[in-house]
Amino acid sequence: MAKLSHLQILSQGAIAWQQFRRELCLKSDQSIDLSNSDLSELNLRGLELSGVNLRRSDLTQTKLVAANLTNADLTNADLTNAQLNEATLHRSNLLNVVAHNLDATGADFSFANLMGTELEFANLQDSSFHCAKLSRSLLSYANLRNANLAECDASVSVFFEAELQESHLYQTNFTGAKLIRSHLVHIYGVMAIFNNALLWGADLSWSNLMRSAFVGTDLSDANLRGANLSYADFRNANLKGTDFRGANLKGADFRDVKNLDSANLDDTNRSQIRWN
Repeated sequence: MAKLSHLQILSQGAIAWQQFRRELCLKSDQSIDLSNSDLSELNLRGLELSGVNLRRSDLTQTKLVAANLTNADLTNADLTNAQLNEATLHRSNLLNVVAHNLDATGADFSFANLMGTELEFANLQDSSFHCAKLSRSLLSYANLRNANLAECDASVSVFFEAELQESHLYQTNFTGAKLIRSHLVHIYGVMAIFNNALLWGADLSWSNLMRSAFVGTDLSDANLRGANLSYADFRNANLKGTDFRGANLKGADFRDVKNLDSANLDDTNRSQIRWN
């Protein structure tokens, strides 16, 4: 439960809060507890909230633009319709957070724990999730254009019709994820992992997916036109209706693929594909 004194100081505004933070730095044994608090609709723009306990707090429609939430604990908090534009959440804990319609453009979630978060319809454009934990999260209809998800664990997450155009997905782990009808045009996905994922109707055209893994992946009606798929691994993948027109398939592994007869391989060099 939040300490009443901490809430009272926060209610006095940014100047009082910053003075309180400076004084607290002199007491290394002190921590700030705002857990279970109703902070909805408050303007906390630019505040120093690093390391603060915000577990189970109500932050709906709260303005946290450019706030510093490094190492903050937001477990089970409600961030629905909150504004986190340009905020720093480096190494923060957002386990099981509800954040529908969150606006977090340009935010830094690197190394953060976002497992089990609900981020449907969230605006996460230009944000960084480098090395973050996003497994089991819901990101349907989310805007992740130009986002950095390099080395992020997004396994078993749902990205139904999510916007991921021009995003950075180097070594991103999408194992078992659902990316049905998602938009991944012009992504940088070198060595990305899509094993056993669902990519029905997904658009990955003109993307760099060199050495990426699609083992056991369902690529039914997926668009891979013009993509760099050199040395990609498609073993046991379902290629029903998959569009590979003009793709670079040099060294790609097509052993034991399914429904190859319905895939479109026009303008590709089939002799460079590994068949057995």
